[in-house]
Amino acid sequence: MKPVLSLVLGLIVACAPSEDGADQAAATPTVPPVVVLETDLGDIVMELAPERAPETVANFLVHVRGGVYHGLTFHRIMPGFVIQTGQVQSDSNRRTSNATAVPNENPNGLSNTRGTVAMARAGHPHSAIAEFYFNLVDNSEALDFRDSTMQGFGYVVFGRVTSGMAVVDSIGRIRTQRFVSHPTFPTVPPVIRRAYVREPS
Repeated sequence: MKPVLSLVLGLIVACAPSEDGADQAAATPTVPPVVVLETDLGDIVMELAPERAPETVANFLVHVRGGVYHGLTFHRIMPGFVIQTGQVQSDSNRRTSNATAVPNENPNGLSNTRGTVAMARAGHPHSAIAEFYFNLVDNSEALDFRDSTMQGFGYVVFGRVTSGMAVVDSIGRIRTQRFVSHPTFPTVPPVIRRAYVREPS
């Protein structure tokens, strides 16, 4: 048998449906990863979207599983906008991350609407590492991708809150103060006791 024909037949066999007529791959849907943030104000449960932001989600899960977020606070609280966490402790000191910056995966079809989770970054669009934020309101116009210029790349959404939005809102109502280099630091810093991946039941 010629090699090309063997390859074609192999592909046909690999793609053929199982004996019961169902495609085995299709019969096993992918379950989105779920991450839980246990805070001293309650739990925040997030469903991630690896099909839309694969590198961003992979990077986030490395930080979650590595315990990077344990003991951190939400150091940027802006009512009617966002709450942000990911590297700052309640004493304002920063926890370092050895991860490299992830590429900006915009546009990925997700928008900075209320209850979504997105990566924070510096001015460069491909500078996100560990910090992330929750949208308290619809911030699509201000934070979504507009174009591929430095100013227009936007911020990558990679998940959404499925439970605990009341906790997010309560953090967003905490009074703030200028503390060290943080202009909107909480007067009573809420603490992330731990972050973990919830395994499918």
